[in-house]
Amino acid sequence: MNRRTFISGCVGLVIAPFSSYSYTPSLQELTGKTSPQLTTSLLHPISKSFTVMKKDALKAGIHLDIISGYRSFSHQRVLWNKKYREFGGDIEQILQFTSIPGTSRHHWGTDVDIYDDSQTLPKDVLDLAHYSIRGRYHSFLSWMENHASSYGFYMPYTNDTKRQGFSYEPWHWSFAPISKKSLNCFLESNWKTIVRDNTIKGNERFSEEFLDNYQRNFLQGINEHLL
Repeated sequence: MNRRTFISGCVGLVIAPFSSYSYTPSLQELTGKTSPQLTTSLLHPISKSFTVMKKDALKAGIHLDIISGYRSFSHQRVLWNKKYREFGGDIEQILQFTSIPGTSRHHWGTDVDIYDDSQTLPKDVLDLAHYSIRGRYHSFLSWMENHASSYGFYMPYTNDTKRQGFSYEPWHWSFAPISKKSLNCFLESNWKTIVRDNTIKGNERFSEEFLDNYQRNFLQGINEHLL
């Protein structure tokens, strides 16, 4: 798919009523090869919505802060290759929590990992035990589940047993007004050419069948509000 064809299918990434801001993401932006326009302005709608949400959460004693936001292709590749070594090349195990480089939602500038900064920082913030009913981030999670959608944020990887793909991630939240369009543009793009990269460990296993399954169960195995 050439650039002209790709753009023609993704024109009009408009995010009203949150903002009149709109743009057309390129394949390079969607796969983390270059920073999306969203990361170049502190006034973009995600920052605005998160700031308002953070202010309102504070009234309930929840101090929202971001652990991880935008992530480049090279950053995701470091994470992936590290996990590949740790898990002895077990791709199924890696895919529990780690996206193939070029396919992470963090490439889009729309997704953030959030936690409650008022709590003592544990050794591993991204540990499900901290979000359980007795965990230090349970109040944070409860507030987000009840209020985040009002600001446009939804959890992609819910605790829904019917959902396939990545494991439950209660820290990961996505700004739906932009990420829904970003996902559609991504799926229309020639993203498979990006992930067949010799610098990605295990890429020889990324057959057409494997990537089709990955798209169906992982990239689209998300909260229905983000589809």
